[in-house]
Amino acid sequence: MNNSNIFFKNFLTTPINNLINEITDSVHLLSPIKNDFYKRNIKYSLKDYIIGIIDVLKNNTSWNSYNKIMNGNTLRKKHYEWIKLGVYDHVYKKSKKIYEKY
Repeated sequence: MNNSNIFFKNFLTTPINNLINEITDSVHLLSPIKNDFYKRNIKYSLKDYIIGIIDVLKNNTSWNSYNKIMNGNTLRKKHYEWIKLGVYDHVYKKSKKIYEKY
């Protein structure tokens, strides 16, 4: 890979990694369960959920037809849970503040 391809790949992955980090921070902040002691049988990480949801929304597929990392129904439930918690609104407002600063 030449330098321009590496730069372009990093240029594309940096915003996605920033988005994943922002969503992770918002979920930790807004989640009703603050103590990890109560969590049992964690099959998927938070990053797995975020990547799966981004993948479904980016590719414009239905939740039921998604079957890569995990079941699409599981992703849909997590997505609606985060909507109720206001995770996406929090990420939007935080990103908007950063954008308006520059």
